[in-house]
Amino acid sequence: MRERRDNPRVEIKGDVLVYYRAGKSLINVTDDVAIKDVSTGGAKVSSETPFPLSLAVNMNIDLPGGSIKMQGSVVHIEEIADKDAYDIGIKFFGITQDDAQRLTRFISEHSEHTHETTGNPPAENRPADQRPE
Repeated sequence: MRERRDNPRVEIKGDVLVYYRAGKSLINVTDDVAIKDVSTGGAKVSSETPFPLSLAVNMNIDLPGGSIKMQGSVVHIEEIADKDAYDIGIKFFGITQDDAQRLTRFISEHSEHTHETTGNPPAENRPADQRPE
């Protein structure tokens, strides 16, 4: 199956803080979440608890030199067989310019295995009709 991502992603291990609002309450699900990979457009996390599709979340991801903050929306959820866990795709929609630049730099520095991770060559190496607009 061909990946639909336009942004290269890299595997990442580290701390991630994930929380969301439910009415007036702030729900912290950090203890239940592990980050698996990240791109400039989103991240994949695993969790023992499924998140509802379209749930808006706030994330802090630890990178060398400090953490970056962004908002995102749950766009994909898949149960992991035999693990009582879920892979959850989060698409970013809110990130500061400084944090976006730090994330882009981190991905660029760690993307030597990006092709194997995503199955897609970088956009500039794809035929013109397969490049993101």
